[in-house]
Amino acid sequence: MSITRSEVIQRAATIWPLGHVPYSQMTVRNPGWRTDCSGYASMCLDLSPPGLNTVSLVTGGPQLGPEHSLIHDPYHGLEGYKPYRYKEIVDSEHELPGGHWVSVTAWPDPMSTIGGIAAHSAIADWHTLWDDPHNAGLRAHRTTPDHVQPGDAVWVPAP
Repeated sequence: MSITRSEVIQRAATIWPLGHVPYSQMTVRNPGWRTDCSGYASMCLDLSPPGLNTVSLVTGGPQLGPEHSLIHDPYHGLEGYKPYRYKEIVDSEHELPGGHWVSVTAWPDPMSTIGGIAAHSAIADWHTLWDDPHNAGLRAHRTTPDHVQPGDAVWVPAP
């Protein structure tokens, strides 16, 4: 079962309120994902609950096997940790009605700020992005546009 990149970003930005889900390997959050990193990944990818472990990401069915590549992340080189890429993410053929989700990039890329994302999207006033109701979770978590971080999801309304 495939999922679009936009759907993954939308699920990550809206289903669990940013910063308001306590980490636990034992707690299960409605509708059934564990509230740890594996459960969060399962929720974002819309995998069947409970999403109890990362192994389910690669053994859950046909076409789900790992795609190995060298990734330098905080766990690189630690025994027992292996990064996996979910192979069922596809690019969206069409934008969502009314806009689309983008991911904040690292500085100094222009897409690393709300103003840069607005300019790239031909939106004259960055407040249009920041104040959009879709970005309420981002506002609650980051409090000011200056605090957005790489990987944060920002809803860009259609011009």
